[in-house]
Amino acid sequence: MKYDRSILMKRSQQISKYLNVSLLEAITQAWTYIKLTYKMIFRPTWFTYIKKNGEKREALGCDLSISTYESKGSGKKKFIPTLITYYDLHKMSVRSFHISQLV
Repeated sequence: MKYDRSILMKRSQQISKYLNVSLLEAITQAWTYIKLTYKMIFRPTWFTYIKKNGEKREALGCDLSISTYESKGSGKKKFIPTLITYYDLHKMSVRSFHISQLV
């Protein structure tokens, strides 16, 4: 699979500014973000991440395009470059986590 380098560099710049980390760290996290989101676009993907309470969650996720999820709130969505949002096929709900929590 071929990835777009301009998207990678743009995302890594955003991550670098948001987390105040070096560009090398940001590129690593951006690669992780791009690989996982591309996989989820084409097929349901298994991955594991650590929840905020410390427990591990194994999830089968896919892109949000199959869900009929409508955001509740003011309509303004704060952009967080490290946040991965996906549709959980086991729980049938929308979930999200930060790249750094991916195992």
